[in-house]
Amino acid sequence: MKTIFFKDRFLAFLIDSIVISLIVGFLSGIFNLDDFTIGKYSFFGLVWKVKYSVNFFVALIYFLLIDVFSNGKSLGKRIFGLTVVPERGENSTIQTKVARTLFKTTSLYTFFLIPVILIYYLIKNDIVYDAFLKLKTIKNSKS
Repeated sequence: MKTIFFKDRFLAFLIDSIVISLIVGFLSGIFNLDDFTIGKYSFFGLVWKVKYSVNFFVALIYFLLIDVFSNGKSLGKRIFGLTVVPERGENSTIQTKVARTLFKTTSLYTFFLIPVILIYYLIKNDIVYDAFLKLKTIKNSKS
């Protein structure tokens, strides 16, 4: 096993994003889904609408199912041989897996956090939520 580089993680995420987009496209075609407003807030005389997309909720469910029931091995991670493991080597708890999913999905769909994640990755070679949860992503070596 070895530490992985940005390219592998990015390509794995790209594959997972394509899978999520296909699921959203399929569901939208059947159920006529659209983004929806979850709240309105007034700030300095301006009205701000808080909206979440169907993509966010499909991604949340997709990653939750993958992280909890497939030990974090999404289609993208499987293709590139990536695995998420605890830093200390013990098994991840269900709470850690759910927390990782919530952090990951929220940070990816909250656009102002994406630069923070990228800058942190460039400096530390790690993802913020994985560092916080004491997890690391490794690439399985070929035997």
